[in-house]
Amino acid sequence: MLLHRRPRQPVAHLRTFSRPHQPLRGKHRTRTISQQPLAPGEPPERVNVGVCGLQSDAIDWNRLEYGCREMLEREGTHYFQEQALTAMLLTGQECRRLGPPDYVVLPSLTEGRNLAAALHHYVSSSKRSYFQHGLRRALADAPGARQA
Repeated sequence: MLLHRRPRQPVAHLRTFSRPHQPLRGKHRTRTISQQPLAPGEPPERVNVGVCGLQSDAIDWNRLEYGCREMLEREGTHYFQEQALTAMLLTGQECRRLGPPDYVVLPSLTEGRNLAAALHHYVSSSKRSYFQHGLRRALADAPGARQA
């Protein structure tokens, strides 16, 4: 992840961490979790846990262990297991969501060049954008960077 500028609504999101009355989660570009719900109710769609805020004392750890065991038995391990388990924990809760325009998962090459979003979450196929544009820009903009 790279933070390219101050988000438009930073105070509201930071308040979540100091007074966590409501979970905070990122918004993924596509549906990535198991199609078989692990909890009663409809899990939130497009959960991304790159930025996630939960009250640890509110987590039902037995339910989390159950969900993990069920998922492993049904589907085996997979890349999005953490997001599926987090979606299970968030089922039925009102969440604060990070998404465009401030938070972008899988920034395209165009987004990498233009930097419309404050925070880029580089995963999977967006690594090219990270190396060609995001990282170079972040290093060039860093305090004390030499200007060419």
